[in-house]
Amino acid sequence: MRQLLNSICRTEKLIHYQSALELSSIELVVLLNLITHWWRADELPYVRPTTIANRMGVDRRTVERSLRSLEARDLIRRLPGERRKGKLTIRRFDLSGLVNRLTSTADEHRAHFGQERVQ
Repeated sequence: MRQLLNSICRTEKLIHYQSALELSSIELVVLLNLITHWWRADELPYVRPTTIANRMGVDRRTVERSLRSLEARDLIRRLPGERRKGKLTIRRFDLSGLVNRLTSTADEHRAHFGQERVQ
């Protein structure tokens, strides 16, 4: 239950601070897809860009461009591929950059406004 609440809080903060993080609408949806696959704090999420693209109704290259942009801004980090069940290669995503930016953005917001308000 706690993991679900943490995931919901991350999603809410991500949407709330989309503008402050300078996220395009496509980047936001890509991040929401990554967060959706982050089931356990000790296990980094993995999802194929083609899966995200199919959900969004866009080309895989659109998702890849967004992932590169997010990585260039240190919001995510794509880890090297790994073998799963001996044959399927997966790439996990480290979202700690995003978590750190969300935390610092929320702290700045609280310092500026005295409390966190959802607009």
